[in-house]
Amino acid sequence: MYRIRKLLLIVIAINLASFSNLFAQQLNAKEKVLDIGTVESALQLVYEFTIFNNSDKVNFILKVDGPKTCSIQIEKKKLLPKDSSAIIITYQVLRIGAFSEDIFIYSGNNDNPLTLTIKGKIKNVAVDDLQACHPTVKNRKQNKLLPPEKTINITGFVFDEETKEPINGADLKIELPNKIIALTSDESGLFQIEAPQCILKISVSANNFISKNVSINTSKTNSVIEIPLQKIVKIVNEPTFVSKETKRNLEPATINDSKLSNKEYAPNQIVFLIDKSASMKEPNKLPALKVAIKCILKELRSCDYLSVIYYSTTANILFENIKATDIEIIEKAIDTLKAKGQTSGGKGIALAYEIARKNYINIGNNEIILATDGAFKLKDEDKTMMNLEPNKTLSMSILAFGGEKKDLWQLYKLSLDAKGSYLQVNANKNVCNVLMEEIKTKSRIKR
Repeated sequence: MYRIRKLLLIVIAINLASFSNLFAQQLNAKEKVLDIGTVESALQLVYEFTIFNNSDKVNFILKVDGPKTCSIQIEKKKLLPKDSSAIIITYQVLRIGAFSEDIFIYSGNNDNPLTLTIKGKIKNVAVDDLQACHPTVKNRKQNKLLPPEKTINITGFVFDEETKEPINGADLKIELPNKIIALTSDESGLFQIEAPQCILKISVSANNFISKNVSINTSKTNSVIEIPLQKIVKIVNEPTFVSKETKRNLEPATINDSKLSNKEYAPNQIVFLIDKSASMKEPNKLPALKVAIKCILKELRSCDYLSVIYYSTTANILFENIKATDIEIIEKAIDTLKAKGQTSGGKGIALAYEIARKNYINIGNNEIILATDGAFKLKDEDKTMMNLEPNKTLSMSILAFGGEKKDLWQLYKLSLDAKGSYLQVNANKNVCNVLMEEIKTKSRIKR
């Protein structure tokens, strides 16, 4: 009997420890309910909550649900251990009287969502521009109602990360809560924008620089933001052991120095969508692909254009619509790719289709080539996106690495949905030749 009791106590202790660990992983907020009291008149109200990851594991915000009267912005979706993030909620006032709204935040380490509640009472709804001030209620110190918020004049500075020199002519796409603004940096690398309290999402691109996406919380930043860009330069990869058999498959086998014939092959606009998650680190995956892309440049022409998008945890543009004859720029960019991070394939596909449609050529081969070693789930809107413009011939072929039958089968079905080819790569196939044959097949002029 004593042994049985001792065993039960051990089991209970283990279960309590497991429960404690589970609780420690949960996303949390210092104040989950914000009561703003009575507001005399408003058209919109802006609230700020701070949530935090109180565990020793990385957590990801997967989804935020709220009523239609609320628009929600997240400062950052990836939360490191003990990290925090601002959640800015804009409540659209539609009626007078008391209101109470719940916001549900779903994360990777939570079985149940974190619930935030905003409530108060509106005496009058603002009906014109003079009344339509945006009072800001911050979830700090006694929930005090602050004066009407003014917009902030923000100056941005785009510069070379290494030399600190300003970048002239950088293209910026700035996403505000209700609109998107396109700007260009001046000769001093500067740009200016007037913004309310919100989370600005800024996409920056410039010639010979790696594109960058940043998020700026205007309630926490000063009036100047700095955006350094990394120049496309050749870096030395860490030495990796490569067997003789693998090395033989990395080297071009039958590609010669002759260009594609303009009489036989139409111009190409090719977007490479490259999975650079950690699983692609093996020598016969991402390293082999990098060699293969450099190899095909020997046959491509000045009428052929390449773009490269890479994805792991996020999706980014490495370079866009560069002539295939700009070999040095392309090779240096390709050399910067290193396999690390998780897989975010859906975002990569959306970005690849956006770039392919933007640079579409009417008479030629418009093709996305997805290079990956794993399957990923696509939302219905991702599949719909593939067929948005049926009058344009745009396909996505799959260059499949790896050997997981389930993953390969899903990639094969994806190639059918995307009206592309399924190209499986293994130890006996040369990646360079597989790529070149695919491009030749798709661009060959039909007589």
